[in-house]
Amino acid sequence: MSKIDILAQLAKEHNMPVYSICSYENGTIYQKTINDTHRVNNLYSASKTFTSLAIGMLCDKNLLTMNDNVYDIIGSDIDNCPLVWKQVTLDILLSQRTGLAGMYLDVDSDDISKYRTDDFLELVLTHPMNYTPGEKFGYSDSNFYLASRIVHKVSGKTLQEFLREELFRPMGFQAWSWAVCPQGHAMGGTGLYLNCKDMLRFGIMMMDGTYQGKRYISESWLNNAKQPHSIVNENTYYGWGMWVNENGHRVSFSGAFGQVIHLNHDNNNVYAWQGYDTKGTEGPLYEVL
Repeated sequence: MSKIDILAQLAKEHNMPVYSICSYENGTIYQKTINDTHRVNNLYSASKTFTSLAIGMLCDKNLLTMNDNVYDIIGSDIDNCPLVWKQVTLDILLSQRTGLAGMYLDVDSDDISKYRTDDFLELVLTHPMNYTPGEKFGYSDSNFYLASRIVHKVSGKTLQEFLREELFRPMGFQAWSWAVCPQGHAMGGTGLYLNCKDMLRFGIMMMDGTYQGKRYISESWLNNAKQPHSIVNENTYYGWGMWVNENGHRVSFSGAFGQVIHLNHDNNNVYAWQGYDTKGTEGPLYEVL
């Protein structure tokens, strides 16, 4: 019995609110439908990895380096942007150590009509820091909204346009969309809609940066992205827009309510699933991986 059969059986036995599971095992793609739903669903925070990849692509094009800082790239676009943003490099930004915390700019939960402005760039860059940049991990969707705006500033294309040309069309994604801010910029940290099979194919590409013979991201940038740049706790680490173990061999791109892409470099297998799990019942699936 393959692992996807075990995963599907567990999901049914435990009555998990999982929609579909896909796997890449021994060079073959498999897919199992557990519960029927929309074919394209919100990846929530798994969107962050796609945004991180766009930054990596711009680094590969020599348009950015991971030592560039937020202030010099986009800070001048906002009046009275604090100089503290000069301390926030792209390395710090993508590893969630900016100094902002508390799920700031969480548009999946917030009532954005209560924000003091609909200019989200101004909202983030003038928000008080919770601590010194680089000091510690602080999970916030705002970091990846800034990354989205940086992609636009540097490439001249919105994040969704840039990835459409550089990733989604070349890989032949079936269908996709991205939630945007009032100015039309992809939120970056959430809001990307994909089907499960395209999630899996993205995961396959993220193993070594290639898919079906085409390179999308350099191995050097990708390998660095999978390193533990932030220590969350003694057993949990964060790379550049992804959760990693201490040696980078197990990597997860995950989002709220059970959206997961999981890479296992020890056996070169990849798994993905979608669902709407409000109670965190996925534990048995992770144990199989």
